Amino acid sequence: MNDSFLRIDRCTMHFGGLAALSDFSLTLHEHEIIGIIGPNGAGKTTLFNLLTGVYQLTSGALSFRGHDLTPLTPHRVNRLGIARTFQNIRLFTDLTVEDNVRIAMHQSVRSSLGAASIGTKRFRDEEKNITEKAEGLLEQFGLIEKRNALACELPYGFQRKLEMVRALATSPRLLLLDEPAAGMNAKEKQELMELIRNIHRERKIAIILIVFFFSETKKNSKCLIFFGIGFSCPTHNTAKSLFFFTLSLGQKTIQTIQLQKIKQIKNNE
Repeated sequence: MNDSFLRIDRCTMHFGGLAALSDFSLTLHEHEIIGIIGPNGAGKTTLFNLLTGVYQLTSGALSFRGHDLTPLTPHRVNRLGIARTFQNIRLFTDLTVEDNVRIAMHQSVRSSLGAASIGTKRFRDEEKNITEKAEGLLEQFGLIEKRNALACELPYGFQRKLEMVRALATSPRLLLLDEPAAGMNAKEKQELMELIRNIHRERKIAIILIVFFFSETKKNSKCLIFFGIGFSCPTHNTAKSLFFFTLSLGQKTIQTIQLQKIKQIKNNE
């Protein structure tokens, strides 16, 4: 297991006088899945924007598989193997469902513009492979029957799934999911979380999952990180993270369980 798969070292992000992220550090192992939870404005999405080159760090360091991420633009970060979804859906609404997925594979195309214009065998083979891969992903997510529909015509839950399919189409080594179950009903959330577990198990990729409710991550993540306003508590000891979550949000149902876990931590220390 490679300890330097993803390394976040004392990262800080300021917007003027506001510290959106402060002195945050984390090491993510290959094939690991972790969850991030916290209130709005705590810096969860800011972390994803830093990892994908949308924002530039105020201070600190980011590295992925030995590559420095800090100077890279989003498309170069994606080429290294990091893909993401967004808290607010960002699809090509005037394109079909299948074309939204196909367009994500453009970086794997090796044929030139000239080859595409005359339709060489290499270009036709690449197009065939892209179509087969796109249809396979759509089938896995239950979207294959919608492949010719415009993205804007999909129900909200299907649009969420399409964003995940598009991210996976880039063949990532690390998948960043920003509240993928937002706006879904209980049944849809359960199905989506099961799908995320299957993706993690079958594709053997690392996943960082931002969730809004504790129930969305407790069965999926081996580690839970709590982001509070102005601070974060990163740890691979879920019990410690839940302690901070309890203090911040006052979840009595969790607090009752947590009292026993806190006692266990103290005894171990």
